[in-house]
Parts: sequence; structure tokens; C-alpha cells
Amino acid sequence: MPKKINALREKLLMCAREILVGRGYSELTIRAIATECGVVPGTIYNYFPSKEKLVESVMLEDWRARRAMLDVKMQEAGSALEAIRVLAEALDSFVESYHEIWEKHPATMNDSSTFRKHHKQLVTQMCGMLQPIMEKYDCMFHPVLPQFLAEALLVLAADEDKHFESVEPILRKLLD
Repeated sequence: MPKKINALREKLLMCAREILVGRGYSELTIRAIATECGVVPGTIYNYFPSKEKLVESVMLEDWRARRAMLDVKMQEAGSALEAIRVLAEALDSFVESYHEIWEKHPATMNDSSTFRKHHKQLVTQMCGMLQPIMEKYDCMFHPVLPQFLAEALLVLAADEDKHFESVEPILRKLLD
């Protein structure tokens, strides 16, 4: 088994992200990534078993980076509603970044077991961000509230025709 080098894995992710964002999913090939990174295509398979798993890893790394900044911004928010708005805007931005993949190549990323796994993981992370905010602003009137909000925000982010402002009056009543 070839030795895996973390720095090379990060370089592969960086090159894949540049191609994905700059040229689009259809231009992202294992050969293009290999050329960009100066490695042979087979090397990439030592780190990622498929293009789909590579794209999945790019998205996960991107979310982790965004989440680090998001945690700080949510804690700095002046109210629970403002913190929820920060989270909603971050989700919108993330979804917009990868919209082309989900829209034009749905079969690629919509394996139901992978989707369920990442959906559950994301909801859990969002609950972990929302619960302290709800407690900080004394809005934690029911233990299911963070999960309810997380699911609602994900539905909102997935619908390009709806924005935070469309549910803000509902959230305002819910949090008052």
C-alpha cells in the first residue's frame, strides 16, 4: 500500500476545489487534478476512491472552514434571531457555492445513504451551534427547538426562491 502524505491530500483537495469553483464540475476530472497538482492520476486514487468522494471531501473541508468562522459570528450576534440569520446566510452561501453540482449532476451527489449520513451530521452540528445560542438568549423553551430550527434552515437554504426574510416573522414570534 502506498504511503499517504497529508500535505499531498490537502494539495489534491485545493486543486480540486480550484477546478470545481473556477471551471465547474464537468471540467473536474482525475486527469485535470493530477495535471494541476503535478502527480500521476493513479496517485489520486490512493486518497480518494472516486471523483464523487473527492468532491464530497472538498465540500466537507469547505464546510469545516466556514463553520470555524460561523461559530464566532454566531456568538457575537446581538440576539438569537440575529445568530439564526448568520447561520441561514452561511448555509445559503454554501449551497450557492455547490448549486451547479446538485442541480446539473444530481445523481453524482444524491446517493441516499451518503445524503442521509451527511444530513444527519449537518443537523447535529447545527444543533450544537444553535443550542448555546438558544440558552444564551433564554429561548430554549423546548429541547427539540435546535433540531427544528436546523431542519427548517436547511429546507430554506435548499429553496433558491425563499430567503431568511420569508421566515423571519415566524421566527420572531417563536423566539419572543
